[in-house]
Amino acid sequence: MIAAAYCRKSTSQDGVAAEDKSVAFQLEHVRAFAKAKGWSSPDDLIFQDDGVSGAEFARRPGFVRLMAALKPRPPFGVLLMYDEDRLGREQIETAYALKQIVTAGVQVWTSKDGKQRTLDNPTDKVMLSLLSYANEMQRHATAERTRDGHIRKVRAGHVVGGTVYGYSNERVSGHVERRIVEAEAAVIQDIFAMATRGWGYRRIAHELNDRHAPAPKPRRTTTVGWSPSTVRDLLYRDLYAGRVIYGRRKKRDQWGQKRPTLRPKDEWLTLSAPELRICLSNVQRGSSVCTNTIALPMREVDSHVLSMLEGQLLDPDVLADAIAEAIKRIKGGNPVQARAGLVRRLAAIKKEVGNLTAAIAAGGGNIPSLVSALQERDQERAHIEADLARLDALDHVTTTKKDLTRDLEGALVAWRGLIRANVQQARQMISKLLAGKLSVTPNAAMTEVAIDGVGVVEPLLQQVVAAPIAGVTPAGFEPAFPVRHALSSQRRAVRRC
Repeated sequence: MIAAAYCRKSTSQDGVAAEDKSVAFQLEHVRAFAKAKGWSSPDDLIFQDDGVSGAEFARRPGFVRLMAALKPRPPFGVLLMYDEDRLGREQIETAYALKQIVTAGVQVWTSKDGKQRTLDNPTDKVMLSLLSYANEMQRHATAERTRDGHIRKVRAGHVVGGTVYGYSNERVSGHVERRIVEAEAAVIQDIFAMATRGWGYRRIAHELNDRHAPAPKPRRTTTVGWSPSTVRDLLYRDLYAGRVIYGRRKKRDQWGQKRPTLRPKDEWLTLSAPELRICLSNVQRGSSVCTNTIALPMREVDSHVLSMLEGQLLDPDVLADAIAEAIKRIKGGNPVQARAGLVRRLAAIKKEVGNLTAAIAAGGGNIPSLVSALQERDQERAHIEADLARLDALDHVTTTKKDLTRDLEGALVAWRGLIRANVQQARQMISKLLAGKLSVTPNAAMTEVAIDGVGVVEPLLQQVVAAPIAGVTPAGFEPAFPVRHALSSQRRAVRRC
């Protein structure tokens, strides 16, 4: 019997042994299996996709050739794969592809376990559904791990993308950080200044080209220079305003296919990065909304804001009311009773999961209903375990005013030292001490600016209390409490960019 082979390697296969990732290994394995069965496997019936996600189907050349070979009559009687997930990792598309192969009269075998995959009865079909479900869950879990890893890096101030004009990517202790390139930063400041004077994108681009100003490196052409679209993109880039935004776009759609789409704003991770700010201006909102045409050097503004926070917010007197409120909120509710109820329900869920799993494995009852019930229990288990983790954190909370005051004074000393000793690492922490944005307002003569804002103390209390004060909390506990302090107006002489 003539056997065809299909081999695929994903772009990312976390959790898979190194020797299992290679297309060459898969091919060697399936050919050895074919030889043991007495089947021939000619080279022209070897279909491969190297470095392609299992969620892609139309964009897999090897897979497309395999499916095309089924019509009008397949030249092979057996299709060999190393494992089922090589065919695909999206439930609906994978099941449909397997149906087409089987209905064409082709036997499907996997060399890893030496079994034939059939669709002869309802049990075969539901087992295919369960296997496809597990494969798709693995793909989703891999994507989530990748995204979580990127988020951790972004929160730590590390770079997870490419280079951006105005910055260089430099490796520091095993990770990559951005550094401002002074020559390019000067060009950016000039562009913002020209825009505030009312210059259009084309005029700015011509001016920069006439000056032979260093331009961003093009991605799709060899021509280096400024264009109106390049100027526009630069003026609307959040990073120049000191805002790092991660996750604005989703690389793949719900089917796992590569189709970039814009995520909802509440899924974006937006962080303040003042150390990456190059210049402030009204260019993004326009002069009709913001008449402030002053462009200020961000490093001077940063230094002044740090002085405001250090002198007005990081003050024990400001936090006296916050300590009292923290004690009141923490002591509310009944954590012992809440824990007991959660532990009982968790034990019951684990027992139910075991029973459902056994029933599915035995093939008895209504399999789709059992699978649905298993998914519901698994989701409930995850929620309960998260609630128990929050309660565990509350167990270690210090609730006396004396202890909180002592710990808070220690934290204040650490924060004060941090914002001056290691400004770059402290930027993200400092941004958490501000409620909303600071306002920078010039006087009528445009010779001074006033800086105003509102500070919050929750981050300091969170560090001292060491419990999940903010965000969602278990039943019986209050959410975060706002403790605000107005930062008084600070004036400084203007030195323009």
